[in-house]
Amino acid sequence: MQRFLKIYKMSSEKLQKLDEDIARLDKIIRKTESFTNNEYDYPEMNKDQATGGTQTEKELSNPVKIGKVDKIIMENKKLREQINKLETTVAVLNSTAASKENNLHTVLKSQKELERALAKKVTELKHIITESEKYKDSAFGRIAFLEQTCEKLMRKITVQNDELAAVKEKYSQLKKKIFGTEKKNNKLKELHKNDEEETKTHDAKVKVNDKSTSKVEMVNKEVQVQGIFDDYCYDNIIANLFFLPSPPSSPVSSRCTWK
Repeated sequence: MQRFLKIYKMSSEKLQKLDEDIARLDKIIRKTESFTNNEYDYPEMNKDQATGGTQTEKELSNPVKIGKVDKIIMENKKLREQINKLETTVAVLNSTAASKENNLHTVLKSQKELERALAKKVTELKHIITESEKYKDSAFGRIAFLEQTCEKLMRKITVQNDELAAVKEKYSQLKKKIFGTEKKNNKLKELHKNDEEETKTHDAKVKVNDKSTSKVEMVNKEVQVQGIFDDYCYDNIIANLFFLPSPPSSPVSSRCTWK
């Protein structure tokens, strides 16, 4: 940016100097043209009333004057060529300066926009810094509180880890006890199964014995009944023989009659 401004300043100074040179040369040309027009190109306008001729006609006879006029005319042509070159240069410089000026305006406009954006960002940052400073103390307090909470949680976790280790130990012991109890239960189940098999065998034997015993008892009962029946019939026969009254009616009396 500074380099661009420096170039623009140098171009402006150069243009100003060229304008001064052009003005100076134009002044010389005008003076020369005035001299040639009045004393060389238009001799009829410079009548000398005293001598009856023109001033130019008198000077034409003077070779020194003629040489000076020719020299001035040649210089005038050279100066005109220089002026044309300078005018061309000035036009180019003016175009370049205009382009540079436009570029400069564009750059300045962009710079102003950047400055505004930067100022806006600075304002936002100041606001953020202000808000941060407001909540800084509370943030530090919150951090301290969180650190204390973390320490408490770490202590609690340590205690819980110890309790968990104790629970694991108890679980291991209980597992061992349960394993031992399962072994005992399996043994008891085997013993109970053997007892059931023995009981079934014993019950089967008892049933067989009961059947045989009941048969014997039935035989004995039949024998006893038959004996009673025989005794009753014998008594009834004796009574009939001796004409005794018949014993009271009984289920057996109908079967034991004398024929």
